[in-house]
Amino acid sequence: MGRIAPTSDDSGFITEAEADKVLGVLCVKYGFCLPTLWHARLVKCPPKSVAKFTDTVFHAEGLDPATVARAMYRTIYEEVRGAFERSALSQGNVTPNTSFERTREG
Repeated sequence: MGRIAPTSDDSGFITEAEADKVLGVLCVKYGFCLPTLWHARLVKCPPKSVAKFTDTVFHAEGLDPATVARAMYRTIYEEVRGAFERSALSQGNVTPNTSFERTREG
């Protein structure tokens, strides 16, 4: 038992939408339905790594990530990792919004 060692995910990024979505998946699929304040905190001010986000989910559920079954930790970790990856991809595909830029004429 015990958590898996994170693989070089010291820093990362998750969008509010992806954080909200993954927390919904964790609730419906795995029964990790966080209290409202924890949910809001993870959506508005998420940890910047997959491992830290995952650990926070376990702590919010009243569980110690170091002592939960390894398979359970890995499952939740992989769901969170997917959300971080989707966030990174979505940020790479965003084109700058120049609709508010104007050029001065004369």
